[in-house]
Amino acid sequence: MNRSEPIHKTAPRDAGMVLFIVLGGIGLLALIGLTTLGVLRTDFRITRNHRDLVAALYDAEGGVNYVKQRIEQRLTAGQSFDAIMANLNILPPAGFFFDPVTQIQRLSDSNLYAYSVSGRGGPVGTPGHRAQVTIEAGVRQDNALSIGIFGILDLRLQPNVSIYSYDSRTTPNPTPASSTGLASVGSNESISIQPNVHLDGTVALGANSAGSPAGCAGCGPYNAQEMGHIPPDPLGAVGGSLAAKFTAAAANNDNASSSNINAARLFRIPNNGSATLTSGDYYLSEMELRGDLVVDATEGPVNIYLTGEIKSWPNNDINVIGNPTDFRIYSNSNQDIVLLPRNDFRGFVYAPYAHVQMQPNGALHGAVWSKSVRLQPGGNVFIDTAILNAYKTTRLTFVSWKQI
Repeated sequence: MNRSEPIHKTAPRDAGMVLFIVLGGIGLLALIGLTTLGVLRTDFRITRNHRDLVAALYDAEGGVNYVKQRIEQRLTAGQSFDAIMANLNILPPAGFFFDPVTQIQRLSDSNLYAYSVSGRGGPVGTPGHRAQVTIEAGVRQDNALSIGIFGILDLRLQPNVSIYSYDSRTTPNPTPASSTGLASVGSNESISIQPNVHLDGTVALGANSAGSPAGCAGCGPYNAQEMGHIPPDPLGAVGGSLAAKFTAAAANNDNASSSNINAARLFRIPNNGSATLTSGDYYLSEMELRGDLVVDATEGPVNIYLTGEIKSWPNNDINVIGNPTDFRIYSNSNQDIVLLPRNDFRGFVYAPYAHVQMQPNGALHGAVWSKSVRLQPGGNVFIDTAILNAYKTTRLTFVSWKQI
């Protein structure tokens, strides 16, 4: 009789142990899964937040540049900075997400401004809008005029000329002791400084069309700095914004207020005579000064738009009632301007195509910008930096940039 093999049965205690191990393994796997899922979720949130912050930063940076561009466009269109500040509402263009910019602040220096742009990590109210980055930018509106006495092709300083600087807005009657140390003279081509010239400031060595710095005879004792090519007609007397003012003055001017201006727009003061120009715009083909001239800027600036020459004989006075910023001679001509008053001269001469010769037998207060300049000995020169600050370009330059 064959006996079958014995049947082995698992003890109940062993089966419970296996089940416990299996369940424990499943629980451990679940715990690992949950932990991994939590880590992945955290990593995802960190990645998403980083992505949103980067997107917000890019939008803020793009907004800062976009706002600058829009302000420059409005300046180019002829709007003043004050008008822009009073009516500012710049919205983001398509594809950019930053808050509308409605405020810009003028800082203590009248040329400096600050504005803030808040970039978003996506459109407001959408799942992508989870981050915000704000950047505050400081910008400067560049001066159109950088040099107080500038001869584009040639500058000559005769012996015994002392040149200082001041700001007529704060110090209307400067002295050598009150000089601000910002006097600047220069040329793109040639500078000649004779002995016994004092300069409380800088010699600006511009550059010619080939890029070579201006030659300077006698510059050894002075602080000479290479400046690169300096635009010869920054105000645009020909083909620019100042040319448009010439056109406007030709059509509408105050010539009729002076009996010394004839139909040919010639302004003439006879020997031992006198004349007065009051506030307004004058469009002149020539000025001949044999007698005394009074420039009365009490009610506002006196602007002369000149298309020819100025002949000034010695022993005549030019008396300006006001600051140098109040008397402006603009020339678009290549004919000479000669000013030889026997007293102080206060004013701004802008003649980028003409030769200017000045010998005030007193002091020169103001600024001169011309094709060539010769300063004869006869008195101190006080460059008025308020004139340089009064003329702006339409360009803005970043001076500060910070995340707040």
